[in-house]
Amino acid sequence: MTLDPSLQWTESGQACSVRWRSERGAPPPKRVVLADDTMTADAAYRLACEGTALLWRGDFHNARQLLQALARRIDKTPARKKRSQGMLETAPTTLIPADAFHQHRQAQAQRARVLGMVLLPFNADYSIPLRRAPDARAPDRATAGGPRPMPLQPPACWPPNRPPAARASSACSRNSRSNPACNFDTP
Repeated sequence: MTLDPSLQWTESGQACSVRWRSERGAPPPKRVVLADDTMTADAAYRLACEGTALLWRGDFHNARQLLQALARRIDKTPARKKRSQGMLETAPTTLIPADAFHQHRQAQAQRARVLGMVLLPFNADYSIPLRRAPDARAPDRATAGGPRPMPLQPPACWPPNRPPAARASSACSRNSRSNPACNFDTP
């Protein structure tokens, strides 16, 4: 008998916990910090790189802007790295294609890990309870059917206007049940 993993954090001095569901099967983050519109992108980047998840409580569009700012920081080459590469330009360095591919995939994985640290709350009906959030309940027009039902119980510490579940958004949450790549209910 396996227990469902749970996401745990402290809010207003009260311990909170919800069932964790990750479309890619990732374990829940160990550390969770509440984030809102007052958090700077530099602070969010530092926390995300350290492995701390950011449970977003602010405006939806500001969460999108934060993700874009995090992506810019990830994609930017640090000045110290540029200086060291400038010094090494005199010596020719060639990477074998396999090493270049491996480094590229490592960078992609690191980028995905950091950006995946921003968690959006979802209600049981897949609605997003943030200001100016789009209606995520509407099924994707390209797919037939709607989201799979996901019974969740709201934690006792959340006010009624807060979401009962927090999880990272995913394209599979809107895909049809007939898509085997997104159907995690069957073995």
